[in-house]
Order: sequence, then structure tokens, then C-alpha cells
Amino acid sequence: MATEPRQAMTFEPNPADPKRATRILAKSLVKEMTAQGYSEKQIVALATELLSEVTTRISSPSPTD
Repeated sequence: MATEPRQAMTFEPNPADPKRATRILAKSLVKEMTAQGYSEKQIVALATELLSEVTTRISSPSPTD
């Protein structure tokens, strides 16, 4: 029995409501990761790494500064 290929998750932010768009993206990402077999611990680890990356970028001066 053939199954249809999974479509990639897409995200189009709504500039009128960025908080809502961010919340939807987060929920979708967690849902997709859970469906792919990631544990809650692994999802938290990803969130931690994302925060670390953003923190590093914020605290490091950009070449144009």
C-alpha cells in the first residue's frame, strides 16, 4: 500500500499579529517533532539550543556595528 509523501511544513508569518504567528509556529513544530518520534526531552533540548544561538547572536557585535 503506497502512502503519499509528507509535505514540508510551511510558515507564513502574519505581520498583523506576530505573537499569534509565533505561537502557531511553535505548536506546529512541537506537533511535527512529536509525530516524528522526538521525546519531550529532545524538544526541550532543541529549544535550549535555539535560545543559545539567539543569545550568542544578540551579544556578539555584528560586522556592521
